[in-house]
Amino acid sequence: MLLGMFAPRDLGPDPPIPFYSSDLMLTPGWEPVSGPGGFYESGANKTYVAWQFVGTNGFKGVHAAAYDHASETWGERYKVGTFSLASDDHGHPALVRDASGYIHCFFGSHSTSQKWSVTNAADNISAWTQQADIGSAYTYPKAVLVGSKIYLFVRDSASGTNQFLAYSSVTPSSGVGSFAAFTSLVNYGANSRVYSANCNAVGTDIHFVCTYTTAADTARQNVYYYVLDTTTGNVRNYDSSTTVTAGSLPVTKAQSDSSFRIYNHGTNDGDAPSMQFDTSGNPHVLFADGVTPNYDLKHIMLSGGSWTSPVTVASVVDISPTSGYVGSHCLVPGPSGTMEVWYNVSGDKMRRVRNAGGVWSTAVMVEAATAQGDFVGGGAIFGAHSNFRTLFSRTANWTTDADAALIDLYGYGDSGTMTDAIPMTAVDPAGWGNVVLMLGCNHRNNAVTTINDSNSCFRSTFVGNAKIDTSQALVGSASLRLDGTGDYITFADHADLRTSGTGDVSIDMYVRLNELGRIQAFAGKRTAAGNGGFTFYMNASNQLGFLLFNASTAVVNIVGSTAMTTGTWYHIEWSRISNVSYLFLNGALQGSATQASTPTDSGQAFTIGRDPFNTARDFNGWMQEIRFTRAGRHSSAFTAPTTAFPRR
Repeated sequence: MLLGMFAPRDLGPDPPIPFYSSDLMLTPGWEPVSGPGGFYESGANKTYVAWQFVGTNGFKGVHAAAYDHASETWGERYKVGTFSLASDDHGHPALVRDASGYIHCFFGSHSTSQKWSVTNAADNISAWTQQADIGSAYTYPKAVLVGSKIYLFVRDSASGTNQFLAYSSVTPSSGVGSFAAFTSLVNYGANSRVYSANCNAVGTDIHFVCTYTTAADTARQNVYYYVLDTTTGNVRNYDSSTTVTAGSLPVTKAQSDSSFRIYNHGTNDGDAPSMQFDTSGNPHVLFADGVTPNYDLKHIMLSGGSWTSPVTVASVVDISPTSGYVGSHCLVPGPSGTMEVWYNVSGDKMRRVRNAGGVWSTAVMVEAATAQGDFVGGGAIFGAHSNFRTLFSRTANWTTDADAALIDLYGYGDSGTMTDAIPMTAVDPAGWGNVVLMLGCNHRNNAVTTINDSNSCFRSTFVGNAKIDTSQALVGSASLRLDGTGDYITFADHADLRTSGTGDVSIDMYVRLNELGRIQAFAGKRTAAGNGGFTFYMNASNQLGFLLFNASTAVVNIVGSTAMTTGTWYHIEWSRISNVSYLFLNGALQGSATQASTPTDSGQAFTIGRDPFNTARDFNGWMQEIRFTRAGRHSSAFTAPTTAFPRR
């Protein structure tokens, strides 16, 4: 995996350089049906982008980064949240900034509950809190801000034979709020599904376009244009000649065909359309029209109260004739009031054409792929800075939704390719790929979830009054608070979270005690005698201890010599290297022991803050940077860390 080193450049025969290429990811090419995947904020003079990545153990996640236009540099990338992906790549994130500057990200798999994460502070993506799930069978989130409200559009896929467009809104306070019940907005009836795209706010109205297809998705046909009046909830067509009142929603297929259709495919088909406004306030629509595998990309715009005749701006070949995907194509507002079309050619190249004064330019090659089957996805940056108008990606040999490969991410604007690459934090000496649990616990006050920053994406369950607390923190502004009476967090059993066997492994974290004089568990995986597992604890003399079991027999028993106290942050670590266990407090070796026999594990949950074998040993205090690594870290004294652990 290579990180591109950027130099300013214009379009030319050489391929552009990616600003990021360090994740195993899935394409962000589902823009415009989900999104926007990036936006520009003029006050901070930054462009914020988000993309989906593929972790391990069945979970995926979203990363975000910010480009500072003043310094022309990228900031670090941060994990936004995690989700489970069911063999498809529909988790393209949607970003929106609320009226107070908090950044919201919506994402999730196909036909499942959608995920929602919010930054802990305004215009600061370094820490996020994942909110409660939204719905149960939604797809393709699209977010737009109108005044103080965020409107979220999704496809409701609860019924496989009738998938319709729905929306809801939230008015956040300090980034926090709850969505109202979702309203069915456009429903084409039995045996149908809707694809909608590019929700654009104009005053208090939201403009959007849709296409119709059968429930089996056999042909995507027609382009429909709708305007939602957020003050009344009514939906009207582009010239206001037809209005469906809020109480009469959803808009039906018959109503759509008679009053909202702006292009009729006839016997042809296409794909999800794209829509953007130019600087004069005129909407432009781009759509595919043809018969697989050959399609024309056609453009129309609303001018003088009527739609222009369709103009073919490019011809493309279906990237996968058996799937019905025409490939990535999107509209991007260009310089000096122009409108650009970015599109794939046979799934192997990214090209751009520009409309200036009603005349379309000759296509310009932006990226040439290196192998047949490369899939390039693209999307417009909302409210874009002139030097960062579009975000697109490339992955080798894309053939099915389930494929995941190393993807290069590109940013492009009026000056060509972005001129800097995303920096990375210090490299973990134990190998980032070996880190299977990395809990920063740096979230909003009273949050009852935490984000696992490792690529494994194991997800936690908070029990009792376990919560995030901003009153104490060594790193960032918050930590995990457990009160010693029924509070802990747990992870479902997995081979990567076991200490059985002979392989090298380590567990470390920062802790701050709030109580002394009794046994308290930092982590454990032993529910009963005979189950094997381990207990990482503090004894009644406030000394560090570690027990490792073969069934009921302790095969490692280490007790430290240094007493801990309240009011101090400590780094604690257990590490096993070549069958020898080492126990450390603030980098000082507290003891070591060779395994008397091979430890076992009976598949119990991995628990933090509780000894499952004895619930009277619940931890009372704060924790941060909780890390489980499938590698040993230390076998002798070291300088203990005091900052955030590496995330690479």
